[in-house]
Amino acid sequence: MTSVTGTTLETALNEWMRRYTDDPTRFKREWQTVCEFLAEKSAGQVPSYGAQSVAYLETILSDLAIEIAKDPCRKPDAPPAPPRKCTCLGKSPQ
Repeated sequence: MTSVTGTTLETALNEWMRRYTDDPTRFKREWQTVCEFLAEKSAGQVPSYGAQSVAYLETILSDLAIEIAKDPCRKPDAPPAPPRKCTCLGKSPQ
């Protein structure tokens, strides 16, 4: 994994949550992942959740880098575009 600053990691994690809140159905597999994590842990295996999460986080970091490349005036650790309307609540986030 690429070395990132705390601020960049914070931005990536906030982007992860934004993606989740924008489209929760995209993450419906999470409960299945919880069961897999517990089963692997119970079987004495190293849970695969960490590796899967790293892969997704690297995707987000790559997406953010592409966004920054498209807007060179944007600071590298600046948050993504303003929040969109929250579809799950029908209003903008506070």
